[in-house]
Amino acid sequence: MRTFFKIVFGSCLGTILAMVLLLVIVASIGFMGAEKESISSNSVLKLEFKNPIPEKTNNVALEPYSFENPNALGLRRILYLIDQAANDDKIEGILLNTKDIQMGHTVARDLTLALENFKKSGKWIYSYADFYTQKAYLLNLAADSIFINPNGMVDLKGYGYLSPFFKEAFDNLGIKMEVFYAGNYKSATEPFRRNDLSPENKVQLREFFGEMADTLIGEVSRYRNISKVEVNNILKYYYGKNAISAMEHQLVDGVNYFDEIESKIKQKLGLEADKKINYVSLEKYDRSQGLEDAGSSKNKVAIVYAEGTVNYNTADAGEINDKTYLELFDKLKRKKDLKAIVLRVNSPGGSSITSDIIWHELEELKAKGIPVVASFGDYAASGGYYISCGADTIVSEPTTLTGSIGVYSMFPNFSKLAREKLHVNFDTLQTHPYALGPTSVYDVSQNEENLFKESVDLIYQTFLSRVAQGRHISVDSVNTIGQGRVWTGNRAKQLGLVDEIGNLDDAIRIAAEMAKLEDYKIEEFPKIKRNKFLELLSQFESAEEIKQQFTPDSKTLLDLKKYQEFQKIFEEKGVQMRLPYLLEL
Repeated sequence: MRTFFKIVFGSCLGTILAMVLLLVIVASIGFMGAEKESISSNSVLKLEFKNPIPEKTNNVALEPYSFENPNALGLRRILYLIDQAANDDKIEGILLNTKDIQMGHTVARDLTLALENFKKSGKWIYSYADFYTQKAYLLNLAADSIFINPNGMVDLKGYGYLSPFFKEAFDNLGIKMEVFYAGNYKSATEPFRRNDLSPENKVQLREFFGEMADTLIGEVSRYRNISKVEVNNILKYYYGKNAISAMEHQLVDGVNYFDEIESKIKQKLGLEADKKINYVSLEKYDRSQGLEDAGSSKNKVAIVYAEGTVNYNTADAGEINDKTYLELFDKLKRKKDLKAIVLRVNSPGGSSITSDIIWHELEELKAKGIPVVASFGDYAASGGYYISCGADTIVSEPTTLTGSIGVYSMFPNFSKLAREKLHVNFDTLQTHPYALGPTSVYDVSQNEENLFKESVDLIYQTFLSRVAQGRHISVDSVNTIGQGRVWTGNRAKQLGLVDEIGNLDDAIRIAAEMAKLEDYKIEEFPKIKRNKFLELLSQFESAEEIKQQFTPDSKTLLDLKKYQEFQKIFEEKGVQMRLPYLLEL
């Protein structure tokens, strides 16, 4: 027995010591991580933008099977860092090395404006890539000189849209999607009820892409000093198809290998040919700068980031959900020093219930005398527009995809598949007509169909009334420009759906003016909680081995992401306010 207690005691003591050691290591890592990283003089800030850029730093969902803590710099933080680099004596210039980027047109535009301001400091920007996708080229237009690999291309060719349609495949499988929608342009359900684009959808997409093409042509014309007619011909005849053609049509300034560009940079830095250029990544530069000085005033302006899909009864990062945002707004209501709110929206929409909850919370804050200004990013559509429509002022970027004022409800009917393909039969017993229904193994009855139509129409009418109330226009006028139709920010301003064209900084300025603030401090929400275990794991080399063994390759992750998006269709609960697509511009 004595031996038994010795073994047990020894095991417990070992466990306790291991836990203490682990806590010491975590504390040490936290202490070390708090120190600023030093930047050498004569450095070059290298911008690659390989990963998606959230609105708020680290407001992203963990990737499936990921053993890494997300460390995604937010747009506002990146803009701040570029501004800091302009006045940093240790940063001599910027190298843009972005052959492709995972961001929308609006984010690219904000970064381009920041790079323009960087050049006003007298510093240089070089751009180099093996090839340029259309999105990446737009961002690189701000460079003093654009260089390309001899075997590269500039993929300028305009905009298009390709959508799969599942109706015929589902018909053959014996699956019918029960679809109910309000809005002639609300196309989210089209892949499940049609075999092609509806005439209404073609109209809205043609107009939207036409405006985007005009913006593309205008920006290339302005930055590259080429006539709009010639830029249009570049798109029409695909003159960026190879490096030589791109050079001939003034899309690039040089056709070079990367080592040749580095020789040019070394000359600018005064380095000898055998010396190494000190490149500084955006992440390293972020660690060198510490926290942004948000001011010392007692007056607070809150930026509430609403990005991602609008979901109900969840609480994940990188999405807009009722749990997180109800808690957040409850906290804001009790803040004595809160003087104004800026709602930064980048969302294609989602749950109608959560959208209305957030709309109501903002109305409560407005009733307390707190000005609310909405600021739009890449998307402010459907539920994303719903949560914003009551704002005192709405500020949109010119290329924001906005509107989509419409709703739908949809669920699969497997009755034919079960009966004719699988030979599975069902029988029922119920005390009242609606006790079981609707189910996915019986056809929808006429009464059930009427109930769905009534529900969708009611929520659509509520949507119209919310917009009419917030925008101070009639319900009939909203219905005319609603119907689920999408617009660019520029067009939305003409229609009265937004008030001003501008970025987040413009929205913050307007909010401060509305609150009559001369000095204020910015506070960002929601607060992002870091996973300490993943931070610890990432410090060890063995973590890389674990990731290699258990992390799928990029193609598998992409396929999984597509599957998850498709799966959401079958998991939706209630009426939806959602875009049918996230446009890759």
